[in-house]
Formats: sequence, structure tokens, C-alpha cells
Amino acid sequence: MRLRLNLEFTLLGCLFQVSRHTASRVFHNVIEVMYVRFQPLLFWPSRENLHKSMPLEFREVFGKKITIIIDCFEVQMENPSNQLAGAQVYSNY
Repeated sequence: MRLRLNLEFTLLGCLFQVSRHTASRVFHNVIEVMYVRFQPLLFWPSRENLHKSMPLEFREVFGKKITIIIDCFEVQMENPSNQLAGAQVYSNY
């Protein structure tokens, strides 16, 4: 809930009936466990390979200053019939 909704620790503490400090401590402990568990799944390409495979839009905006691109999964959705709504959710990436 902290990562997805960016809820404050005070609110999380109220929701789970624990103190703000306990909510914070649990969150940070879970982040550490996720780091250890997911570390073997992460691949860090070299800057050269990153630049070669970078989308053109990224190269134009960031040039060689970028270190990493974090790619998130795509959520399929219906195409809105309203053109303005369609333009607001469109991504050329």
C-alpha cells in the first residue's frame, strides 16, 4: 500500500492498528527482503548497451546522461471512444 498508493506511515499504522514507527519498520524490512530476493533477477546492462537499445525519444531527451531505464509492465485497457481521453492515455513508448 505504501508503494502502490504512497500512503503515509501514520495512515498505515491506523489501518493496521500499529504505531507509525512499527508501520515504517515493517515497510523497510520488507523492502530489504525484496531487494535480497529479487537481486538475482535484475540485469544491469552496460551504459553502451543501454544507449544502443534506448528508444529514440529517450536518447533525444536524456542523451548519454541516463544510467538506467526502469521498464514497468503494461496494463491492457479498452480504447476510449472519446478522442481526448484516448490522447490522455496514449504512449508512443
